[in-house]
Amino acid sequence: MTDRPAQLIDPVCGMTVNVAGAEAAGLLLEHEDRTYGFCRDGCRRAFLEEPATYIAQAEAAAAAAEERVTSTGALPVIDEGMRRWYE
Repeated sequence: MTDRPAQLIDPVCGMTVNVAGAEAAGLLLEHEDRTYGFCRDGCRRAFLEEPATYIAQAEAAAAAAEERVTSTGALPVIDEGMRRWYE
């Protein structure tokens, strides 16, 4: 069994999700042998309605983020204020 990361990126909205908090809130989901974490129930529901769409978006965002890290050396940070705005 592999260890889970402490944080995941919500595939619907792109926010950083604390895995322990998401698990306690019922916001983790296993889909095709991969764990996804969600910031709120609305994102989890949206993912369940169209998982292929959000998986493709998440993969594209990860590729873009990797390119940004390569060119700038840092990832953007989504803070708690932005998280509350989305809710």
